[in-house]
Amino acid sequence: SGDLSQVAREKVLGKVRAGELRFLIATDVAARGIDIVDLSHVIQYDVPQHPETYIHRAGRTGRAGASGTAIMLVELLDQINLGRINKEYDIVMQNLAPPAEESTFEVIEQRARTIIRAKYRQLNANTKKMLDQYEEMVELLTMDEDGLRALSMLIDDFYQAEVHSGRKSNDRPKSIKPDSITNTVMADIAGELTEKMQTRDKLQFERMIRFEPLAESLAMSGLGFNALTMLVHEFHQSMIQPQSSGNGKKGGNNRRKPSSKRNNNGNRGRSRRGGRNDSNSNRRSSRGGRSSSSRSGRGKRSNNGNNRR
Repeated sequence: SGDLSQVAREKVLGKVRAGELRFLIATDVAARGIDIVDLSHVIQYDVPQHPETYIHRAGRTGRAGASGTAIMLVELLDQINLGRINKEYDIVMQNLAPPAEESTFEVIEQRARTIIRAKYRQLNANTKKMLDQYEEMVELLTMDEDGLRALSMLIDDFYQAEVHSGRKSNDRPKSIKPDSITNTVMADIAGELTEKMQTRDKLQFERMIRFEPLAESLAMSGLGFNALTMLVHEFHQSMIQPQSSGNGKKGGNNRRKPSSKRNNNGNRGRSRRGGRNDSNSNRRSSRGGRSSSSRSGRGKRSNNGNNRR
């Protein structure tokens, strides 16, 4: 930003040059002074009104004889300004359609799977043993549509916390007393999950149900199932922590259980799914997972110009 002092700007640019930062967002004013060797891509959020502004932006890449790629997000109303740039500088641009929503979410799903499984692997043996108390809870949630949807909500919340919000989910699961996850406590957790699902807005709900296949897939594997116990435990912690003041005891256990009837979000109950492909004794033998990364697609057409200096 142009509001940053010169010292602050140099500090940020130093981190980019050192590889400590992968992405840099800059205003038009601030971008003119950026000179970074081997900057591979410049992405312009919109089409500038003045052709020379495009040159200043795109010129941050492909410097000193190197090659670079300039990408610009274009809407239908931007065609006039885009035509001015083409005419002024005789630039040949390649029109690219944004990626399909389905293919984008496949990458997001793979990334979420990898992050969740990796987080579970980092837990120590004592913590993993403590999480075994939530196995029955996860089993119950996988038995119908509402339960799987609740698990998909936990996956969505975890993914948003780990990737987008800058906030980390609970890094150190807190210990619980042996045999403390009773039927009453499980009913309490289930009731809280149901209430939380009903408070999600339309966007959150649509995003949540996209993770339902991942929830089902994780439940069918040993490592994935154990990772789900971690997510349920984190949710249980979030229930207890706001009420930890005073005498430290949780309020009454009068939460309602998830209903198999249709709710406001169109949930329906369904029959029990097939069992996981391993037994309790070898759940933790599962390893693997695919690694990938993604950002959500934007409903603009992108123009990709290869700048060579």
